[in-house]
Formats: sequence, structure tokens, C-alpha cells
Amino acid sequence: MKRFSKDDRDTAMTHPVSFHGVPMPRGVAFAINHCEEHGAKASIASAIRVDRILNEHNRQFKTTLHGQQYLIDMHAKDPAHFAGANPVNMTSHCWFSDGNPIYKDSKGRPIPARGKLPWYMIGIDLDDIGRWEDNTHFLLVAHRLGYEFVAPYQSGSERHHLVMTRSPVPTLEHWNVISKKRSDQRVPA
Repeated sequence: MKRFSKDDRDTAMTHPVSFHGVPMPRGVAFAINHCEEHGAKASIASAIRVDRILNEHNRQFKTTLHGQQYLIDMHAKDPAHFAGANPVNMTSHCWFSDGNPIYKDSKGRPIPARGKLPWYMIGIDLDDIGRWEDNTHFLLVAHRLGYEFVAPYQSGSERHHLVMTRSPVPTLEHWNVISKKRSDQRVPA
């Protein structure tokens, strides 16, 4: 894993990189960075919560990020200080659907709960979002540029949560943010 770099515009967009201090797919990092360059403000608290990826990130970048199972365990131990968390196989932070109708496959069919999500549908939690307007501004900039970020939960404690419903790659190529001919366009297994 490496830190996000604009020099990586000709490499695989599916591979995890460190951006805003958290791991996320390179293509999602490029899209968020592009939105920031056009006036969106984003502070990312969390993205990928797969233990194996977080362990590598923590080792390499000396961070102390926690995976989804940790959040589940901490809520069980101390529900007053830790919010409930979906099971590992039902959270977009681990590339699984929770059954929300926003998650659809390439043919427009809903992805059922526990169904595997595409690489770009990783859950992104914006940090310190106390007002919905903050999320709205990010979404407006993203949509104006052509990225399909959505907030699947528009009220309650999850309104800071965003996902992409379409690959950012065509939009990144359109804006010449990334190269059209990358060295590795395979999706990791």
C-alpha cells in the first residue's frame, strides 16, 4: 500500500492507497481529490475496514485504525460510548451490501444483504459532519463533476456515510485526471 499520489494516474484504480490517513481504493481517492480541487471540503474518518488491509496500513503508516469487527466488539462492551455497527458481511466498509436499495449491480438489480459490492462502492465516512449542509456541498460538487456519490442514509447517525454508485474511472478519464491506458486495470480478487 502506498500514499495517494497524483503520480499514480496510470496505475490500477482498484488498489488501496492511504488518503486522508485512511485506506481506500485509488480511484475513489482520485475522485474525492478532484472534488476537493473544485471546492468540496472533505475530511475522511473511515473507508476500508477490512482487517487485513487496515493491519497493513497501520504497520506501514504507524496508524491505529480499527476494523469493523473491533467496532462491533466495542459496542458490545461499552454501548454508551460506541455506536452499534453492522456485521462485517453487511457493511459497505467491507464491500458488502446491507440491503439498502441504493446498492445495485451493473444491470440495475438490487444487491441483497450480504451480497458483494464492486470496488468503488466502499463506504466513506466524512468526519465531523454536524450539519447535513456540509454533506450536501460535497455531493453537489461531486455531481457537477459527474461522480455518482450518494448518501444512502439521509438522516440519523449515518448521514455522514457516502458511497459511489458508479465507477469513477470514466469520469476521471473524461477530466484527464487519470490516464486512459493504465498499466493494470484488473480488479483485485
